[in-house]
Amino acid sequence: MLTSLVAVRNALQKPPSQHTPFFLSLVDNGKNRPYRARPEVRLSFGQYESDHPGLGKKLSPFETSKLPSEEALRTLLINDLQAIRRKSSLEDGNATQPPTDTTGLADDELALLNGLADPDAEIEGAHVLSFPSPSLDEICSDSKFLYDDQTRETMTVATVLPRDTLLDLQHSNEGTTFTTLLLGTIVWFVWPPTKHNLSILQKFYEDLTTEPHDTRTHAANELEGGVSFVQSTGEAVRVPPLCLVLCLSLKTSVLATYSVATHTQLAGMLSKLPLLVAWFKTETDGESKRKDFALAFLAHMTAILEGKFESVDPMQFKYPGPEEGPLRSLLREWDDIKSSVARLLDPAESEQMITMWNEFLLKASGRKCWICGDQVRNKPRDLRKHYDIKHWSRIENTTANDHDGSHKGKDKQSAHTARPEGFDDDAMEVVA
Repeated sequence: MLTSLVAVRNALQKPPSQHTPFFLSLVDNGKNRPYRARPEVRLSFGQYESDHPGLGKKLSPFETSKLPSEEALRTLLINDLQAIRRKSSLEDGNATQPPTDTTGLADDELALLNGLADPDAEIEGAHVLSFPSPSLDEICSDSKFLYDDQTRETMTVATVLPRDTLLDLQHSNEGTTFTTLLLGTIVWFVWPPTKHNLSILQKFYEDLTTEPHDTRTHAANELEGGVSFVQSTGEAVRVPPLCLVLCLSLKTSVLATYSVATHTQLAGMLSKLPLLVAWFKTETDGESKRKDFALAFLAHMTAILEGKFESVDPMQFKYPGPEEGPLRSLLREWDDIKSSVARLLDPAESEQMITMWNEFLLKASGRKCWICGDQVRNKPRDLRKHYDIKHWSRIENTTANDHDGSHKGKDKQSAHTARPEGFDDDAMEVVA
């Protein structure tokens, strides 16, 4: 494993690229550490080993001896992508497709996949490819990590990166992400999701809508407590929930990524909603992603309020309810996150949220509101009035928000600056 800052610096300079000065500035700014940092440095990620980024072949669900050859990998990826293109064409009613050859793939896609035979070559016009891969998922499905309270696992996503591609500064999704490098070499920076770092990332997302090219260097150099390392073929990287990541492919590279999420992780995501709201606005398909996330978020909220994640029925308690668990976390945090929820939801979704809360408060035992502890008559009209005044109406106008669904200054991402599926929330829906 190449885990020292010296190893990172040497890898970046063989040969240097347009992104080398930027990455070297992060190596040398004194705010980041090698992967094998001292325990007190690692604590910025959390107290447990699983809170810290992981690197190694043992984290990979792919056995090293069974990794596909370059030719086998190329064939596998072409077959999976062809199947996706056929399905998309049928769903679109045979809509116009980009120029293709007999494989049914776009010319730039085929050029990139053919380029796997020479990972050091520059592939003109190539862009990042990222798509669900049933074939890779079948190979590794029996060896994926499992958690006791796991609630979600994604299909394995294949991401093919041209040489010298920058995976832009972003957050990992709300689960734990495992990314195996099947081909190539990648330099990583991973930062802990501290309040300081998430605040900088949120500002970076907000600035992207007006200054898409000028803020990355400043934002990344303001981040603290990161670790850096080089990922080689066969090694997997474990990224804990909502960490900040920045990557550079030194060769044409193929990544296989899946994510798992637990009830606890999803509950912890609630306080990060302002970050997600800002992120949706940077994406070209941001409204679609927001809508998908909102629907999954409402389903997850329903499950929490119905006590599906609790070890005992919460309705047997009186105020303040269970002492710990996802429901207790939600009740404690709701007034702090309600404005972010309102900005996330459209009016119809907001009404669904209001109805959900009122049904919960009506079922809850006692004459106290389980959110704030105020005395309230256990009648539908009284509970609705109390909720509207104290826990929603002050921020309801923000639901008439700007769900225009796109970052207006952001066209098709280049091969050298991208956010492929599998590293952000597009790859992980929040579900019950």
